[in-house]
Amino acid sequence: MKKAERLEEMISVFNSFPLNKENFEDFYVDTSSIRSVINARSEIINTLKYGINPYTKILLMGHKGSGKSTEMVKISEELKDQYEIINFSIAQEVELIGIQYIDVIFAVMSQIIEYLSTSQAVKVKPEILDKMTRYWKNEISIEFTKNELAEAEAGGEAGLGFLKKISVYGKGIFKTGTETKKTIRKSIEPKISYLISLMNETLEDMNDQLKEKQQKELLIVVEDLDKLDIADARHLFVEHRKTLLALHLKMIFSFPIYMAYTAEFGMINDDFDKDVLYSMIKVNNSDRSENEEGIAVLKEIVYKRMKEKLVAEDALKYMILKSGGAIRDLFSMLTNCAILELSKTEPQQISMEDATVAAMRLKSTYERFITSPEQFERLIEIYNDPHPENTDEVLSELLKTLAVIEYNGERWCGVHPVLVDFLREKGRINA
Repeated sequence: MKKAERLEEMISVFNSFPLNKENFEDFYVDTSSIRSVINARSEIINTLKYGINPYTKILLMGHKGSGKSTEMVKISEELKDQYEIINFSIAQEVELIGIQYIDVIFAVMSQIIEYLSTSQAVKVKPEILDKMTRYWKNEISIEFTKNELAEAEAGGEAGLGFLKKISVYGKGIFKTGTETKKTIRKSIEPKISYLISLMNETLEDMNDQLKEKQQKELLIVVEDLDKLDIADARHLFVEHRKTLLALHLKMIFSFPIYMAYTAEFGMINDDFDKDVLYSMIKVNNSDRSENEEGIAVLKEIVYKRMKEKLVAEDALKYMILKSGGAIRDLFSMLTNCAILELSKTEPQQISMEDATVAAMRLKSTYERFITSPEQFERLIEIYNDPHPENTDEVLSELLKTLAVIEYNGERWCGVHPVLVDFLREKGRINA
């Protein structure tokens, strides 16, 4: 994808997608210096490099759309000489609503099997694969395997080929909300410890070979767990975190930022080796003055993707300020502006008029997130005091929807700028 030179090209260029190897160099802007006093990338790299736990588990937390996935591409590039990295989105493997820890374990197993089926460097011992095969053939008696078992055996498949069939079919079940998924979970759960032990035996053999042949080890990155609902996040990171920690490999999990404001975060933080905050880019300071450095970086991000002539400078700055530093919201407004301008008889560059309409639409979206009087009152409290003391469900929900944004430095919270406009309109804060 190339840099947008016309308004119609902006619609695809500002689609909210994480960068990949093909477009990384064209679009990437290093924002680490303005996001945090401590560089999140350096924290992750140094924890993996110098941590004493051979199975280091790291939580990478941040708001949705803050650019965590893009940053993981950069981290993976810097770690490629030390690690064989498997990076996957849990949202593409299982259904996020109602997700359970068994779903995550199955998804990780599937990624391992997929890697083994394509790797030229690692060939797990046949006896280890045989144990895993027997587990699915004998230990787990569930309906969904019957046809797959018959097809695999009829075709003479065994070992890795058979496991890949189970993996692919199981992924289809976990991705859809079916009764079969409940049956699978019910069948696996009593024997989850044995499945973990078989996975660990596989992982240890893989790491031994990687260290011997390439001086590397395995690192798995699980993305999109930051998008979980509060109940599902608690199920995974509070009730069943010990199961995730039992896997014998280094892992990075995306983590919902709102969970850092819950009473359970202390125990989570104690068990994981490191939590790293990838904070939002500040466009305002805690005293509500403009943060020129943050504004300049967001302009750089935009101009990496489009010609400057396509948007009036005052309109762009206005949208940057209204985004609160949320890149996804900024991109959404730019896309809407391009569509608005293209609908005119003689479209030219994006104007302040377009930007105002786009910001109003964004405000309407965020207004729908405020669903209770308690949330409304909490927004007013945070606007007046950006350092909230109480860590309750109301604040967690506001952080989850990005109605409240956590920023770096002294770690303060700000009400999303479009909701500040909403509170002003209601006469609840001073103009």
